[in-house]
Amino acid sequence: MARRARKEGPKMSSNDPDMSPAEQQFYARLGAELRQVREAAGLSQQAVADLYEWNRDAVSKFERGVRRMSLFDYLRFMDLMREQLPAHPAVPLADHMLSWRKFKPKAVD
Repeated sequence: MARRARKEGPKMSSNDPDMSPAEQQFYARLGAELRQVREAAGLSQQAVADLYEWNRDAVSKFERGVRRMSLFDYLRFMDLMREQLPAHPAVPLADHMLSWRKFKPKAVD
């Protein structure tokens, strides 16, 4: 029996084997945006990890699109975007959804 040729999609190594090609593409695009915002803010991956009580490896995986990001974590990340890209459509959503929060990110030294 002949094997079917596999369709070539984006070259991406996902740590989550259940991630569909569409999800991989979505998270790759989201990760690129997160990296751009972090760099525009002048922060290292470690600084973001410390700010949100993540580890640096998680930030790296978010930015590479190989780890799913929860909506809550995405909205927390919008705190950076508020300063760097105030017109981004996710900023008002983050303001609204996180307005009730007791959590405040740690100050960056």
